[in-house]
Amino acid sequence: MAKNIKPANLGHLANPLAIDYEEEEDVLYLYFAKNRPAIAYDLTDKIIARVDPETNELVSIEVFDFRKDLRAKTPADLPKEFIDA
Repeated sequence: MAKNIKPANLGHLANPLAIDYEEEEDVLYLYFAKNRPAIAYDLTDKIIARVDPETNELVSIEVFDFRKDLRAKTPADLPKEFIDA
């Protein structure tokens, strides 16, 4: 497990957070810094954090079974359009 992970320095980026969703694989990707070397750490069986080995800054997070888990945990009063989107 990674220790002392620093938040990424995002001040130099015009759009500091990039989000991608792979529907076929049901994986949500959150990129804080692209094209940087990173080491993967399993935070849970469904969440991976990638950390720059030199700076310990968080580079990205991958969330597996994102939509499946969202549907299972979504409050009943959330609009159906959001769940089925």
